[in-house]
Amino acid sequence: MAEKHLTQDQLEIISNKVVGDGFYRLTVRSHSWAKSARAGQFAHIRVGKGLEPLLRRPISIHGLDDRDAIAFLYQAKGAGTALLAAKRTGETIDAIGPAGNGFTVDARFRRIILVGGGIGVAPLMFLAQAYRAKGTAVTVLLGARSKDCLTCLADFKSLGCQVTVTTDDGSQGHRGYVTDILEQHISAGPGPVAIFACGPTVMMRRAATIAGLYDVFCEVSLEERMACGVGACLGCAVMTTTGYRRVCADGPVFSAEEVVWTG
Repeated sequence: MAEKHLTQDQLEIISNKVVGDGFYRLTVRSHSWAKSARAGQFAHIRVGKGLEPLLRRPISIHGLDDRDAIAFLYQAKGAGTALLAAKRTGETIDAIGPAGNGFTVDARFRRIILVGGGIGVAPLMFLAQAYRAKGTAVTVLLGARSKDCLTCLADFKSLGCQVTVTTDDGSQGHRGYVTDILEQHISAGPGPVAIFACGPTVMMRRAATIAGLYDVFCEVSLEERMACGVGACLGCAVMTTTGYRRVCADGPVFSAEEVVWTG
């Protein structure tokens, strides 16, 4: 396991822009974070100045804008993220990280398939950047409730990724779920191929099942409510084949084979 560089820093905000229906891209300056962060890791961000809200918010690292800038993608849908959305250029945020374990980045894969649902697309952009830098072919399957909930489509295309969209209501792309089209993409090119998924649990469970049927490497980034963010409170524990694991400290990325899927 790679050495972690976990620090608490005051990060200067470069920009905090609306990039979709309720979606924001927060960019901060930190040479040390940009140097050490891995795709799949997150920051534990204090969104208020006092004790309200008390808990930090875990926000996935979205990507690198340049060698000194790191981006986060989040959805403003509660009191905490609304406070984050109100922050402006020149302010600072108190952040702990880069936290957690990231995705596998391995040159042996000739193709990778990224499966993202809703805000689950956030850490997949950073992973796409890492694999495109190695010259690996990247296919992105983006799922959302409707076209208004889609984000990052142009960003993935600008990296040279092949992007396919699905929406629940058929307002853009294929009508249905993003996993409906996963099998056809597994067999659409040379191997070895790997699948990386982040989004609703039902989506990741289905992606894991399909990966197992085809004997394909698959990792998932789990989303659970985090309190401490450093593995002390055990509030984000999930069952795996080796017992309970902490999403914040042992994850958020896990092999799809080791997750005990319930529900």
